[in-house]
Amino acid sequence: MKSMYYRILGRGDAAMHVPVMDGPLKPNNRLDVAERVTEVPELDNLVSCEGKLWATSETQLGVLSNDRLETVHTFSSTITCLAVSETSRLAIGLDEGRVVIFDPSSKEVLDEQVVASPTALLFWDEDDLFIASGSKEHSPSEWQADLMSEGRSGSLTRWSLKDGSAHTLLSGLAYPTGLVRDKTDRLVFSEAWKHRLCVFADPTLDGIGRPGIEPVLTRLPGYPGALSLNPDGSIWMAVFAPRNQLVEFVLTEREYCTKMMRQVDRSLWIAPTLRGGRNYHEPMQWGAVKQLGVLKPWAPVLSYGLAVRLNAEFQPIESLHSRADGSVHGVTSLLETRENDRATTYAAAKGDGVLVRMDAGSQL
Repeated sequence: MKSMYYRILGRGDAAMHVPVMDGPLKPNNRLDVAERVTEVPELDNLVSCEGKLWATSETQLGVLSNDRLETVHTFSSTITCLAVSETSRLAIGLDEGRVVIFDPSSKEVLDEQVVASPTALLFWDEDDLFIASGSKEHSPSEWQADLMSEGRSGSLTRWSLKDGSAHTLLSGLAYPTGLVRDKTDRLVFSEAWKHRLCVFADPTLDGIGRPGIEPVLTRLPGYPGALSLNPDGSIWMAVFAPRNQLVEFVLTEREYCTKMMRQVDRSLWIAPTLRGGRNYHEPMQWGAVKQLGVLKPWAPVLSYGLAVRLNAEFQPIESLHSRADGSVHGVTSLLETRENDRATTYAAAKGDGVLVRMDAGSQL
């Protein structure tokens, strides 16, 4: 009854209002004017391991050397997420539905766990790995299908590397896509389809007793993804795609949405994407997008470049943008490094396949 009430009046979950980007989220061009380090198709998943910057490109795991990504190992399917332990072991999520523990020194797979749709990983310590699964029905490469079908089958699992057991802590999540341990030892995760950031409200982190979630940042103007903790205690949050009023409307029209998914090629869906504007057949090619043949920076598009820095209270304090006419869309991973009291921020834009860097906190 409540759902029907919301749908009739356009309120609650059926509301089509998209929050404006203002204050710390005010649009800028900081991603576009940042130094372009390298261009690699499907660049994603930045981590620091053994003093080097590691990243992924489709099935390849590589190390950044002389501003080039050198392949270390090639896996059997696309790498979807990456995490590093204090002893430099790598946890790697694969699109085919596996998480493997990889030794970068010997280049060997040490262990593996079957996971439906690995979207984020976090080493809590050397013996425990937290795994976010985005969906039971769709692989990470099918994230658009999960969004447009209003997927709510994501989960959070704790995998004990000591005895091999895996325990599901939370289920029924709306596509969790980022995990981080904050400075107060709280487990924080992003829930993309609900446009929010949450804390796992179970102090023991074992799922026993009264596990639950506590939203700490809501009503985001985009779909939050990967999270990374910075040396100063702040958190980088990648927002891999923007929310759009047209998409919000389509999500309320279930019959239309179902037919679109069944009859139209996915690249032409009215749905968010990591990079849009490359096919003249795709939607939103007409009013309010272009003027005199030039794409407006403020146009309502389906892809965008956005990263947000959060303080200890999970409030935005600064943001990096690549607007509608920019070339750093689909930011999926960020990493901040510190060397000789100089902090550098790296951002990987999977949509445009580019890695950029800038001095942390620089107002470009």
